[in-house]
Amino acid sequence: MGIRDLILTVLGWGCVPLALTNAYYGLLGYVWLSVMKPQSLVWSASVIEARMAFFVMIALLLKHFATEGPKFRVAGPMIGILALWAWFAVCTLTSSYFDASLDTLIKFSKVILGPLIVTAIIDTPARFKVFLALLAACPGLYGLKLGLFGLMGGTTHHGGPIGLDNNDTALFIAMGIPLLFYVALTFKEKWLRCIYLLAFFLSGPAVIATTSRGGMLSMAAAYTAIFWIRYRTIKTVLLVVMLGFSLYAVVPEDTMNRYYTITEYEEDASAMGRIAAWKTAWNMAIDNPVWGGGLGLGAFMRNYPYYQEYEIDRPRATHSVWFQLLGESGFVGLGIFLLTIFSTLKMGFLLRNRAKTDLSGHRLEKFAEPLLVTVVVYLVGGTFLSQVRFEFFYYIITALCALFLICKRNEMFTGAASD
Repeated sequence: MGIRDLILTVLGWGCVPLALTNAYYGLLGYVWLSVMKPQSLVWSASVIEARMAFFVMIALLLKHFATEGPKFRVAGPMIGILALWAWFAVCTLTSSYFDASLDTLIKFSKVILGPLIVTAIIDTPARFKVFLALLAACPGLYGLKLGLFGLMGGTTHHGGPIGLDNNDTALFIAMGIPLLFYVALTFKEKWLRCIYLLAFFLSGPAVIATTSRGGMLSMAAAYTAIFWIRYRTIKTVLLVVMLGFSLYAVVPEDTMNRYYTITEYEEDASAMGRIAAWKTAWNMAIDNPVWGGGLGLGAFMRNYPYYQEYEIDRPRATHSVWFQLLGESGFVGLGIFLLTIFSTLKMGFLLRNRAKTDLSGHRLEKFAEPLLVTVVVYLVGGTFLSQVRFEFFYYIITALCALFLICKRNEMFTGAASD
């Protein structure tokens, strides 16, 4: 067992008594273990396979429900998340492959359990700022790691968190780009600001190292949105062009050739395979418009041969959250998800517009902006990935809900004080 294994063992298991002592620190520890997955950075199989996050969550729930105060604080998008979970449960019950669908439902239940208690625990501006910094650091760590790998001559290697392939890792890192930029600007400590800004810039080469085409589009959306919102002038064009040339200089030839296939997708087997999977998911939804073919990849793959568009096709994942929802949960599931997205964006723009009225720039609502951009980045990347149950995405939504509830409560207190 190496030094990294020992450090992670001490810190990881140390989060259990910490969670039993303080639910806030327990939540931070759980997010660190579950989202950042530092287990990916060690060598010992016993440490990698240790269920530290599971036991931290158990301790966190025990402390949270034993402590006085609200257990859940509900905002609009959270109702959508709960409705989506309920509909997934219905789709599990109606699935022809119940066991496979039940396994997916259990996994999704674990995914949203942490995010659902965020609004109850993250209830002050100070806690929110720390929580947002942690969310930014989760993908930022891999932005630093893979970005340095790419700049030092590395070519193809995703090296992301356990359980994520190259496409998932690219989306994860791209979603961290807006968070890293905005959080960095809030730090008074220069060394922290430098680390976050370094991760922000290295996230570009990191996404390139994954060779993910969907990740590349997500990365482009992230950088463009940040600079456009920040400057809204010719500076945006110049910054994006400069960044584009900088990234072009470090893109390996094989990766660039892979990017070029986006414009010639008819000749790319991978792209045509995804389109075939989209058509199959559509056929599945048309035949089962209410609850689809059954929750989860297992049920989808087993149903695939009965709905495939082409005889020579083979079962494969949809590689799109939209068609994934259609195939697994029908038009109702897709509708619930779209309403959740709409509610999230509406809440985010409401907070952002409030922040724009404050010329001092000190309003807490300003943090809605990076969360909004992160949601947009997910929507871009998710169009080409089967990641409707992406844990990091639900933390972004509930972080925005927590921000909304904190700002709403502060306004009530301010109003009461003025009266």
